Amino acid sequence: MPRTNYGIREKGNSKFVFVAPHAAGDDLRTKELTEEIARLLNASVVINEIYVQHTSTHSYQNPYVEDFNNLPWSDAQQIYLWDKRCPDMKEFYEHIKEYAEDARKYGNGRAIIIYIHGMDDDGTNLGVDIGFGAKYLDGKLKCAREHPDARNNYGEIRARSEDIEKLRALLAEKLKADYSINVGIGEYYAAWSRHNGVQYHFGTSDDSFQLEISQFLRKPQRIKYSSQLIADALKAVYK
Repeated sequence: MPRTNYGIREKGNSKFVFVAPHAAGDDLRTKELTEEIARLLNASVVINEIYVQHTSTHSYQNPYVEDFNNLPWSDAQQIYLWDKRCPDMKEFYEHIKEYAEDARKYGNGRAIIIYIHGMDDDGTNLGVDIGFGAKYLDGKLKCAREHPDARNNYGEIRARSEDIEKLRALLAEKLKADYSINVGIGEYYAAWSRHNGVQYHFGTSDDSFQLEISQFLRKPQRIKYSSQLIADALKAVYK
């Protein structure tokens, strides 16, 4: 894959673009997971493997510190203030945008952009949490403007609810059968902050969402299993 100032990127030949913002050590093995899913789907990939978050246990020994999933959005000006972040972060998102524009020709004018994250195993048996700008309220998916948990967040729903619910069901069917673990939508990470990478694609024809993958499913011995699971579900939803 071509080297960049933040890590690696490679253009694929499909409607899918996969992004790993925290693959430098914050979300362990999301680099390997992202690369394998992208290979299975012939997708474009953009991976930050250099910059870690300020909260990372590696930040004290790493001179490259920046959270690539905390965009410098200005509520007042309704723009991104890129000069508030390192230049390499702007390059990262410009490359994502470039690949998304190319991916549209494979998806009838719509790219599918998926951010891969890692979440802790917290004892709730949640294997995957899907964030696309919505969370359930009284059994229905609600956007930030309609949900009391959103508080001062106001990002938009970034994919079709029926597609995300189908994706959840497909992932859950396999994971429940194999490991008795669940899949949620916005359980912990609804991705409805305008500072979130998913919301960077607001105003385009593209779908964008994030998959938070548990530690259990990111174990080295399960990378291929988890990658195949996700790739198969995405192919079924986005035919």
